[in-house]
Amino acid sequence: DTRVTEISGKAIARAEQRKLATATKNELINSEKEKYSEIIAAKEAERRKVEASLAMMFNVVAPLVVLVCAAWIGLLAWNNVRERQGEIGILRALGKESGSIAALFLGKAALLGIVGGLIGCVIGYALAAGLGSPQFQTALLWLVATLIGAPLVALMATYVPASLAMRQDPATVLRDQ
Repeated sequence: DTRVTEISGKAIARAEQRKLATATKNELINSEKEKYSEIIAAKEAERRKVEASLAMMFNVVAPLVVLVCAAWIGLLAWNNVRERQGEIGILRALGKESGSIAALFLGKAALLGIVGGLIGCVIGYALAAGLGSPQFQTALLWLVATLIGAPLVALMATYVPASLAMRQDPATVLRDQ
């Protein structure tokens, strides 16, 4: 009446099933990791491509915008000199030197360049923050570059109209007025 129960066979079968389930689970995890790695690599490549195209566009568009702005500032300064010919003639007739008259126009241009640069930085940083740009590490560098660059562009654009104002003969200007 002896009854034989095979315990080790069941234990071995269970252990083998656990090993098989663990191996299957690890294969699935590795397969999913590979899929996600491929997806992440594709997204990274796409992001790099977009960044490269944006950088190229910025390298082309930014100088064109600066050039157009410089031309616009130059035209505004030339118009300002034309409108103030009578005042320039009176100042020259009163004995003001050409350098002080040029300093008036160039000083105004430099001041407007600084104010415009500050306003442009504030608007640019507000837009960058709104778009979620992480480029705030170089904020001080861009601020300094703008505060130096904007007045320089304004001075260069105003130089020719200011030199025209310096060369005006007061007698000719006052006779035409």
